[in-house]
Amino acid sequence: MASVLIIDDDFGTRETCGRALRYLGFDVTTADSVASGIALAVRVQPDVAVVDICLPDGSGMEVVSSIQRACPSTSVVVMTGFATTRSVVDAMRLGVRDYLEKPVDIDDLAASIGALAHTTETPLRGRGTSASHASARWADFILPVIESPRDLRTLSQWGHWVGASPGAIRNWCHTANVSSRDSLNFARLLRAVVRHVRESSPAQELLDVTDRRTLFKLLRLGDVARPARLPLTIDEFLREQRWIRSESAVAEIRRRLEHYPLSSPHEDVA
Repeated sequence: MASVLIIDDDFGTRETCGRALRYLGFDVTTADSVASGIALAVRVQPDVAVVDICLPDGSGMEVVSSIQRACPSTSVVVMTGFATTRSVVDAMRLGVRDYLEKPVDIDDLAASIGALAHTTETPLRGRGTSASHASARWADFILPVIESPRDLRTLSQWGHWVGASPGAIRNWCHTANVSSRDSLNFARLLRAVVRHVRESSPAQELLDVTDRRTLFKLLRLGDVARPARLPLTIDEFLREQRWIRSESAVAEIRRRLEHYPLSSPHEDVA
């Protein structure tokens, strides 16, 4: 199992990339600054270090130089949100093996790390297709919404609850071929249905909606032909909602909910 060190001051990037790479079988550690990144690199001696160029206490190039001196067997991948020709050239002169722009595509990052770590198989092999991987990562953002104590009405509220930036959420939704806005509506209604099953609470108490027109639109689950009411079961919701059209994404949610704790022992999500 290849070891990877991610050095980035953005929590959402560290969390998103870390989760995805761990899912793919990599041993991942993270750091959020030049000082902690260099210290971890020296101690861990990772196979690959993924370094953001802009860090709060200095330049990522400083990290790259230190890693090259202290960890000669470590390959370095640089990532940044604003690449320039000069920064790319400077990075390559320092011995950086690959250069990725943010928001980073996880498949590209995993492929780069797999190649640099000299793994005997590609990271995605034997772990499903790219579509199923994207759906799994998307579901990682959806399921935690169920346990939110309040209705999450915006991407910012959603991101704060799951520990990711709105940009990271948009990126994973795009990768899963679904809309971030539709995903938010899906997550809100899924939370309401699960809590309705658990607590028999009315929809008006589960959705933070002040006007009846907006509530009416939400309860139609994205389908103008559907009656405006909250589905009575999770299975009914997954069958009738029209927010998410991706079959693999809905199937991933259905699979995970088969083992989700519900107060009703007769609830069937299969």
